[in-house]
Amino acid sequence: MSKFLVSFPRSGQHLTETLLRKICSEHRVPYSYCEYYTCCKQVPCKRKALVQKNHDMDGRLAQVPTARYVVLYRKNIAAALEAYWRCQHPQGKPARGSILSPKFTHTAKTEQACVAFARQQTAYYQRFCQRWVESAPANVLPIEYDELTTAPLETMWRILHHLFPEHTFEKSVVERCIASSNVGKVNVLDAQLQQRLEQALL
Repeated sequence: MSKFLVSFPRSGQHLTETLLRKICSEHRVPYSYCEYYTCCKQVPCKRKALVQKNHDMDGRLAQVPTARYVVLYRKNIAAALEAYWRCQHPQGKPARGSILSPKFTHTAKTEQACVAFARQQTAYYQRFCQRWVESAPANVLPIEYDELTTAPLETMWRILHHLFPEHTFEKSVVERCIASSNVGKVNVLDAQLQQRLEQALL
């Protein structure tokens, strides 16, 4: 059975994958991961990885009835697009090997660039959410970013049982893996900037 982590960029893909890797290792559940964009760029994975990443940027990723999908997104469009822009900016990119973006303070210039970027990517965000969240079939599990960061145990429990229904997991082990992660160390978008972005995207 093919398994996918489909995400809008900067919506918890690396955090989720890191937790899956740790939890599966602790339970001796077979696990391998395809980065897709830096791997084979093929679906299914040429290396036969068990879980495959995809951002579905062109809206063409097939929704196969026999596959399982976890979809990661941010419900707030301003927060989603600002985080995506920040990842494209040299000062906002995570360090190599890190799942965390560095703290970033916008200037008037970067805010203007962020608004322009957000306007360009709005159609992609709307298409992604319509396809993978609003019209999600039963084999697709949508996970909102705030669910992952504020209720990680309950959220990871749902993800694990969706992707690996044939395996048994121990909650205490899952909780320990979460406790050793960076799940609580996330950047929060400034409320005033979020409001300005939302107004610009109207």
